[in-house]
Amino acid sequence: MIRKRTFLSSVAGALFLAVSAAAQQGSSGFSLGVGGGFARSNNLGVGYELTSTLELPSPSNALRPRFDLVLADFDRGPNLVALSANALVTPFSSARVAPYLLAGVGAYMEETSRPPKFGGTLGLGLRLPGQLRSVVIESQVHAYLLADP
Repeated sequence: MIRKRTFLSSVAGALFLAVSAAAQQGSSGFSLGVGGGFARSNNLGVGYELTSTLELPSPSNALRPRFDLVLADFDRGPNLVALSANALVTPFSSARVAPYLLAGVGAYMEETSRPPKFGGTLGLGLRLPGQLRSVVIESQVHAYLLADP
């Protein structure tokens, strides 16, 4: 029997700090980020998540590739590790704000499941650009299938 598990971080709890926003607007185009927030699973309860991100350079400012590594811990269940490859779509940006949409696919592995299972992610975010760093408020939904233990 297969059950569906989803995991999401709340908008208020998911703050990401891009440690290289100047590079994103300047020469290299690479951007590193770290963040964390609250997480909720359909059947594992509430917990927390830690995320690290890597945005790669792109010829288009409106579409950029991004990789995320997510670690999540829930109050009623196994820990989750996920690695996702995403497309970051920014329809417009200004010196003060840059909203974006995130969509991608990933590999999800709980402590009790081997090998990893595949799923997808959708997210919305708001980047507040700064001189050296950007603050990003983001919410993501991850969906994946796992077999019953």
